[in-house]
Amino acid sequence: ESVCDNTTDDDADGFADCADFACYAADATMETAVCAADNSIIEVQDDTVADDAIVRFVGTVTAVGRDNDEIWVQTTTSTGADHDGLHVVAFRSVLPNGEFADADIAVGRNVSVVGIKRNSFGETIISNATVVDDESDGTPLARDDDGILGNISDVTTGKPYEGQLVTFSAADVIAVGMFGQFTIDAAGGGSVGSLIVDDSLFSYTQPTMGECVNITGVILLNTFDDFYYLAPRAADDLQVVSCP
Repeated sequence: ESVCDNTTDDDADGFADCADFACYAADATMETAVCAADNSIIEVQDDTVADDAIVRFVGTVTAVGRDNDEIWVQTTTSTGADHDGLHVVAFRSVLPNGEFADADIAVGRNVSVVGIKRNSFGETIISNATVVDDESDGTPLARDDDGILGNISDVTTGKPYEGQLVTFSAADVIAVGMFGQFTIDAAGGGSVGSLIVDDSLFSYTQPTMGECVNITGVILLNTFDDFYYLAPRAADDLQVVSCP
């Protein structure tokens, strides 16, 4: 704590105190932040916190990228609040004592995160992050909103769902595309619009058109074509069921 708040470039790398990423690791493990302000996940995602601010928050891991170099985090006790999900990239994983973690951060793990809030092609991300494994497990709750698939997919109305875990029951598979993609509508076609499902996080068995599925996943942003889509994380996230 002392070397991160003494106006000196102690490790002679050209960056002093809070401009030095080395101070973020200490920040995440200390009870009182020196470089980062304590924020909630919602405050970071809904732009209460300005871009390029150094932030610190706690949450539960809801998804892990294929290469274990990115995670998604949300509040364990969330019951579907808007903006309760964040994408953390380029992170280093440490234990509460400051040592590097031996194992990868896993889904369901409670973590503390310190990093820089960025806007990356319209998506809110946390970069240059230190992720501290709190060595305890949480229960990330999936938001259940069967009737708003069209609202999620739209780049504007879908923003409150960005990075959030959602679930749909007996959704209709109304189209099947290439490279693992397919499109769902609410059970019985009751939603406004539809939602694309993509295998960017997990290579699932693709359902066929006309089937119904119980499906859970994280809402991700396609930054090239400006729409949100659903990404299941494991085999249990996608189950073919009887249509209502």
